[in-house]
Amino acid sequence: MKTIPQVLKNWDLRAILSIKIIPQGKVNTIFLIDTKNDSFVLKKSNLDDENNNLLEFEYLNYLSEKKIPYCIPRPIQTNTNR
Repeated sequence: MKTIPQVLKNWDLRAILSIKIIPQGKVNTIFLIDTKNDSFVLKKSNLDDENNNLLEFEYLNYLSEKKIPYCIPRPIQTNTNR
């Protein structure tokens, strides 16, 4: 199993300052990643269901494109476009 710092190498985040677990997650483990220039949320699914994850990404991207007046999390592609 990969560690969170190993997983984060899949993105070009540069200068990670801190990694904190957000303890409220029940189905997922949520991490707050602070970098020199920005903050990100990493969600580690505790369910091994790739189809469900892909559906969620498609849905979030769809909502983001519709520009609805709510803050929608937007998945960020990895360095290998996954």
